[in-house]
Parts: sequence; C-alpha cells; structure tokens
Amino acid sequence: MAEPPLYTRHQSGRRPLTVVAGLFCAAMVWFGLWKEAPWYAMLPMWAALIMMGWLLISNPQSGSVLTRAALRFYHGKQDRTIALANIAAVKKHIWSEGPDEIILELHSGEKVCLPSQSIDRRFIEVLQQAGVRRA
Repeated sequence: MAEPPLYTRHQSGRRPLTVVAGLFCAAMVWFGLWKEAPWYAMLPMWAALIMMGWLLISNPQSGSVLTRAALRFYHGKQDRTIALANIAAVKKHIWSEGPDEIILELHSGEKVCLPSQSIDRRFIEVLQQAGVRRA
C-alpha cells in the first residue's frame, strides 16, 4: 500500500474565480451590445470573453505532489518528476512585482524553476521537512 503524499496541490482552470470572471465578461459584452457600443469599444470585451471561454473549455491543470521519494509538478504541458535524492537545495527568489519564484538546485548543477501555479506558501516548509536544505 502506498503511503500518503507529504504535500499535494492541484489547481483547475475551471475554478470559481474563472467562472465568475467569465460571467462578468459576458455581462460586459451584453451591456455593450445593449447600448450599441462601437466595435472598437467592444473589441476588448469580446477578447476577454473569448479568453475566459478558452480557459473554461481547455481547463488547464497545474499542481504538485511531494512524496518521500520524489517531487512531481505539472503546469500546462510541463510535467516533470524529480527524485528527492537529486535535489540539493531549494531557494526562494523574491520579485518586487508578481509571484515569488521557487528554484530547485539539483546535485547535477541544473536549476529548476517551479511554476508558481503548482505550489503554495507551505511548499518550502514541507520540502525542508522532507530533508531538502534551504539555500
């Protein structure tokens, strides 16, 4: 029997915020059509509605699973598994704008940047508890 993972995170493209944003975009398009707005005013509204529709239809998945043996993270078409024994250190790069960046330093010298959609604030703490040092 497999032991439970130490950490899991999963984020769907069809989360409630995306649905609300899609409904808001649809309401804006409806309002623009009702007020007979010119095409150049409607263009951004239609573009936003199409993007929200695409997110709801394609439903991109992202997340990560950490076990005592390996870390698997995925976002869009990126899906990678790294053995925990191959991770030398974890580093948090803080940006002044936008999400922080988590970088895994492997024993081979390779640096792997984790997608911010795949992890949350607890990730570094759990990774350290699993035996990975912080750089």
